[in-house]
Amino acid sequence: MEPWIRTLLSFLIISGGTYVWANSGEVKDAIVNNVTKDCCDPEKYKQLQDQLDILETAVRNIVSAIASQKKGPFAPINAILERDPALNAVLSPQDNVGAKISKESTVLLGEAKQSELEGNATIQLKRALKCSLAHLLDVNVSETTTSPSGKMKAVLNKNNSLEIEWVPPSLDCLKISSGIWVRVFESGNEQPNASTTEAYITIPQKCLKRRANTTYSFILHAPLSGFNGEKRCHFQLKNDLIPCQSYNVEVVPNYQSLKGKLLSTNIFVPPRGDSSSSTESLIGVTSHPDSLIFTWRDNTGCASQLTGLSLKIYPDGDEVAKLPIEIPRSCFEDVANETNSFSVHLSSNHSCPVKWEPLDACRRYKLEIQSLYWDAQTKASFWRGASTMWETFTTEQSYRTLVTSTTCKKDQFYCDGNCYENSWICDGTADCASGIDELHCDTECHDGFQCGPQCVPHEQVCNGEYDCLDGSDEMNSACEQMIEHSSMCYQIRNGSGHLSSQVTLPNDAVSSRIRFNRETHWSKWVFLISVQSNHQIWLSFNKFLTPEHHTLKVYDGLYSNSPLIMSHSGATRPPSVRSSSNHLYLEIPSFYHQSYGVEVFYTSMASTVEPFIPGCGGYVYRDGVIPYPNFLLLDAEITECVWYVEAGQSNRATALKQNFFLSNGTKLTSNKTDNQMDLHSTMIVSNGWDSSGKVLYDSRIASALQPRTVTYSISHKTTVRFVRSESQTNKDQENWNLSLNVSTMHIPEYAVVDMNGLSGTIKSPYFPVLPYEGNSDYRWNIHADSNSTIRLQFAFFDTQEGSDYIYVYDGPSVNSSLILEKTGTVSAPFTIHSSTNQILVRFVSDDDFTLHSGFLALYSAV
Repeated sequence: MEPWIRTLLSFLIISGGTYVWANSGEVKDAIVNNVTKDCCDPEKYKQLQDQLDILETAVRNIVSAIASQKKGPFAPINAILERDPALNAVLSPQDNVGAKISKESTVLLGEAKQSELEGNATIQLKRALKCSLAHLLDVNVSETTTSPSGKMKAVLNKNNSLEIEWVPPSLDCLKISSGIWVRVFESGNEQPNASTTEAYITIPQKCLKRRANTTYSFILHAPLSGFNGEKRCHFQLKNDLIPCQSYNVEVVPNYQSLKGKLLSTNIFVPPRGDSSSSTESLIGVTSHPDSLIFTWRDNTGCASQLTGLSLKIYPDGDEVAKLPIEIPRSCFEDVANETNSFSVHLSSNHSCPVKWEPLDACRRYKLEIQSLYWDAQTKASFWRGASTMWETFTTEQSYRTLVTSTTCKKDQFYCDGNCYENSWICDGTADCASGIDELHCDTECHDGFQCGPQCVPHEQVCNGEYDCLDGSDEMNSACEQMIEHSSMCYQIRNGSGHLSSQVTLPNDAVSSRIRFNRETHWSKWVFLISVQSNHQIWLSFNKFLTPEHHTLKVYDGLYSNSPLIMSHSGATRPPSVRSSSNHLYLEIPSFYHQSYGVEVFYTSMASTVEPFIPGCGGYVYRDGVIPYPNFLLLDAEITECVWYVEAGQSNRATALKQNFFLSNGTKLTSNKTDNQMDLHSTMIVSNGWDSSGKVLYDSRIASALQPRTVTYSISHKTTVRFVRSESQTNKDQENWNLSLNVSTMHIPEYAVVDMNGLSGTIKSPYFPVLPYEGNSDYRWNIHADSNSTIRLQFAFFDTQEGSDYIYVYDGPSVNSSLILEKTGTVSAPFTIHSSTNQILVRFVSDDDFTLHSGFLALYSAV
């Protein structure tokens, strides 16, 4: 073997690093792995730099030796070397970097005038070699280079093109880079076949788009993206990227055909469709303090690669998740008869291997779920689906019962549906099927709770179960704490609604012991009312009757630790109350006995900055009392109080009746009423809850006209506003009291009648045999043909003055023009005429008993 051949083989064996010789567009790799792990030791670092210089000298000598063989078998090799400027420059000897080539050089290819160019080419080759080895040997290209590692990222655009951003390892290496090689292949296929679409694609330097700083980018277009052969920098993927699949993207810098450090990242091809829409659809959530069940549908099209679920639970009002956990796929259950639908059940005793902490009872939470997907080949999670948010309210379903008073007499006890004498308790004979009348019998109660002849252990007092036959172990002030244990919780989201405390006994084993006395037991319901933002909640209480210590509580906020704004029990109806936000938390005692109960109506109104003052404004549903706000006389800062009144149904109306009483209980006359109203404040009644509603009553005007004690609404919503009078005086403020009785009027089924024909009669109910009934709203619609008007003649008119009225509207509704308003006893007959072919006759009466006969009227078309 020739000496130069042995030298060449030795060079190939000892040379360190990875390099690529490029010829005719083909890439050939030669890898020699002799880099030690401690390459970055200062001493080793110096040795590697020396080796690099020796290797470069060896390359130059070897190539020069080959190039000197002009004839024989080496002539073709010599011709190849002459065609490559970089290798050509190697043949020029130099003592140090940047030295010029002398005329006495051993071997020269080409003319002497190319010596400077060849010298520069040698420098470029040396730089290229250093840049290609830098990531292996940690050789800095220059003193200004601090990080030769480089970086890249890949983004899949909506048109399925792949945009890659590449930051070169160093500024010096960037100068001698001729471009990059890039390849894209499925994750898990680490050695793609060079003949497939995963082979390297050559991207010239001129096709890299410069961005900020030293960032460059280029795009690999989808296969069918309208490629034009004239676009020299248009590069295409030969196959579409598969949805729900992960791909590796590799970028390799090209340094004069030497391979630099490989940079890589991975991308996930999302499912087809709108990426902005949620990829999960939460179907439902059921939450209790000790369990959480939620069901969702995976809409991504990648359900087969679903590996888990990320769950974050936020207690309402907290920005930090209570329990961020990842639930493995093994915990999912398929939903029957549903495609790609799953459910998860978390509880303290569930088999799902996740850490579960109980939730607070009767509290609202926000859930955030996010699906996790993995690569089918690598089994590694690589993509998260879109987040889905959901709100839930934990319900407490454990049935705790408390005892109220019995339905039997004071000296009796209730058992098996009957009342028995107390003397039967502890008489030695079990009279109750359960034997409770012979339990805890101890005449000397030294260590327990004495209840008649029974002595109940202290640990059984206030435990929510009936132990004493007289119920006293659960019916005392010490048992107030038991109210904190709810039997049921609900969240209400409607803008208005009705809450009732009446319950039925559950049919389960837990309650079996109390069935013999079910009328005497009660529990507590919790309601969280949440309405739309920028609104407040008004409460109105209709039925209200609770025993002592069975308290309704209202909290101004989301939880039971929010400010308490009402605590009420007994037989009196509590006043209306308003929230300061769009949430109210209510604890309502609930009963099985029909005599007890609480009925609550609520509505939401646009928020106001005015502070809530109890008694100054409120909400009345169907029936109630609006008191005169006396503090308008005492507090100069309060200028008005507003009440919102609502009838029972949208087709009903409300009667607002003024009641004035002296301090001795004497009712004032109607004339005195209006004068008193004018002295202290102005009362304005308007239609609807909008400030622009039609005014139905204004005390400033009424005081100068016919006295009126009752105002009738024309729709199911009415506003009553008390406004401080400019001429206000404190005269006689301690001697009288004003209130408005609010009642929804009864509308009989036959009250609204359509009459077609040339003539007819209408009359008040029971006329002329009996007086008309009170608290009613009768209406008659009279229609004539389109070319006629209507004449209405009253033959008789007798109503209670100032309270019961007849209205006639020139049209089909109460919103038409009013052409008649009459009350009292009126001389008849008298006639009115319409200007249209329709009129509405309305007869309204308050709740006072009356002996008046009503009216009789005849209509005819003219």
